[in-house]
Amino acid sequence: MKPTIDEVKKFFFEAKLHGWAADVPSSSVPGKPGYKRITFKRGRFLLVDEWCTTGHSRMSAGTSTIFCDKEPVWFMSYTGFYEKVAIPFLKLALLRSYQAREFNGGRGPNDFEQKGMVYSNEVDLDDFENFQGCESVTRKGRGQKLLGEHHYYGVSLLRESD
Repeated sequence: MKPTIDEVKKFFFEAKLHGWAADVPSSSVPGKPGYKRITFKRGRFLLVDEWCTTGHSRMSAGTSTIFCDKEPVWFMSYTGFYEKVAIPFLKLALLRSYQAREFNGGRGPNDFEQKGMVYSNEVDLDDFENFQGCESVTRKGRGQKLLGEHHYYGVSLLRESD
């Protein structure tokens, strides 16, 4: 039976609250050196988060895929970089949206500030079935410093093509 978009979206928030932003331990991905993975399963649904980093630069890239009955039904991809000092704040911003069940392109709130750090999420398309944007973390102060950013996009695989 085909899942509804509402079922997939409800699972998205539940899974993300049990994922990377919540400091759930990751595992290596067999056959993919440099990749990490976190999975969350509930009933018919499975979320697989995979990302990679390299020692050659600050860059990272990843995907989140939701499966229903072993079929992919939703997909997100992101790429960019984050300084290590920004990661705890990034996780806090993401959790804030996931706990509030606010989609915002699948990332954090539009704006969030705490202890001299600013998270900004500029969403170009903001529909659970078709989304894209760019998030960033900066440190306030003289000459505000960019601590990282990710460009992201995604789509529901259940939607009919345009």
